[in-house]
Amino acid sequence: MTGDQGKTDEISLNYTRQTNVLVDGKRNEVMASLKELKTMLINTQVSFDSKRLFLENKLMQALALAVSNPSDSVREEALALLDICSEQFRIAGTEPQESLQELVVGSVLSRLNTHPYLETVEEIRMKLLSFCIKHVTFYKTGFVKKITALVDCF
Repeated sequence: MTGDQGKTDEISLNYTRQTNVLVDGKRNEVMASLKELKTMLINTQVSFDSKRLFLENKLMQALALAVSNPSDSVREEALALLDICSEQFRIAGTEPQESLQELVVGSVLSRLNTHPYLETVEEIRMKLLSFCIKHVTFYKTGFVKKITALVDCF
């Protein structure tokens, strides 16, 4: 087993519970899990290659769902973590899988492109728009398939 593969397995084992809590947990549990996951994400001692499979196969999917959580603070923190994940992919010079791009883009845009807005908190709406603007070229496959929804947000 290579070093990166061992780290990948370790990350998956150690953080699967926190990822599952994002979808099914209560607000306090979700917030605690988001903090633990953020600590892991910003840990520079763990390489991106070690984190990549966990990000693509578990975390980013759960975060995309958490963006629709009933709690404002959970939605805001989930979006911040999605931004960190996206930034790590961008820095590594790689893109997430196409299906993941579509899921992330769809989740973000779904909060913005209906009237009245599903996202009722103005600050979070601004962060969602900022996410779209910041990552529109990075998530090009996801945004191209949802271009009408993106235009409707503006």
